[in-house]
Amino acid sequence: MDQSERGTWPIRVSYHRRDTSTGRKTSPATPLWSYFQRGAVYAFPRRPQVNGGGSVTYEVHGAIWEKYRALGEERSFLGYPRTNETDAVQTDVVRGRYNDFQGGSIYWHPNYGAHEVHGAIRDKWLSLGGVNNVGFPLTDELPAPRGGRYNDFEGRPNPIYWHPNYGAHWISDPVVEKWTTMGGINSQMGYPTGDLYATLSYWRQDFEGGYIVFGDNPNDFFHTTSYCHTSGPGCDRVISGGGGQSQETVTIALVRQPIFQGSIPYVSTFPTLGSINGNLIRLANPNPNIVLRFPKLGHSTADCNIPADVISLDPSAATSTQNLLEIFGSGSPSLPVTLVACIATAGPVPDSVLLSVTYSYTP
Repeated sequence: MDQSERGTWPIRVSYHRRDTSTGRKTSPATPLWSYFQRGAVYAFPRRPQVNGGGSVTYEVHGAIWEKYRALGEERSFLGYPRTNETDAVQTDVVRGRYNDFQGGSIYWHPNYGAHEVHGAIRDKWLSLGGVNNVGFPLTDELPAPRGGRYNDFEGRPNPIYWHPNYGAHWISDPVVEKWTTMGGINSQMGYPTGDLYATLSYWRQDFEGGYIVFGDNPNDFFHTTSYCHTSGPGCDRVISGGGGQSQETVTIALVRQPIFQGSIPYVSTFPTLGSINGNLIRLANPNPNIVLRFPKLGHSTADCNIPADVISLDPSAATSTQNLLEIFGSGSPSLPVTLVACIATAGPVPDSVLLSVTYSYTP
């Protein structure tokens, strides 16, 4: 922004007080303001008993001032300024400017101009890193179908959509590209109902009408697949049910533990990272020359050599619902679960063994 805009001579040098609800001049306890050629200065009285009296002043000028004026100045939802115009730093480089206000912010970028961000969308934007991660706003907050709101941000663009039923959520690459080609907010996918999150197999974002994933293709990490509750343009797979529940199978490692008594225990917790709202469906043995033995409920690896006290899985074998009931006390135990096994093998004792885990979950 042109530095010459600072320090211009005032049009009116006297300060005024205004009631923001009526626009009338009011008592000295309210903020003071003065217009200049390309901006304004606001003075806020301090309480003597708290911080010694006097006042604190904030200026608004240039393109940010013009946007502020267009929105209604302090009589708008933004209210009074809470900062001077300040550098907006993106990846350690000053790329724009901004002012914070009581009810939001106005950000300016030389390529995009000045735009306001406020409310739940601003809260989400700042929680994600603001200009450093999501980027500068490309629009003011705008209305969206069925009572929603949105701002576009740098990128394809990458929007943050808000809906009273779902809150505010960012849709970013590569999900936003797929979602946009399907018809965006007016497609069968509709509004985002959550943020992007990682499962054990891929990245996923949920929508009203299904979900979009990426990261599950080893040859193209950013390849996206859409799963829809109803068929429509761009839908790759139609899934049953309205909850987007899915079932996945992953392979994890059970790690050898120090031996205390009985057979050598191999242990892991599933999921190993994060949390999943789901249930264990099945365990399978992918090891070609190893038998996995899972102690039944109430037993330990000290009982691994007693056939009646364990569930044994030969290579390529899998558990039944009854097997899980005997191991965990439930035929579909809630995640997370602790997995404990011992092994039988004619070869050397390995440091870890593989276990195939099938689970279902609903975000």
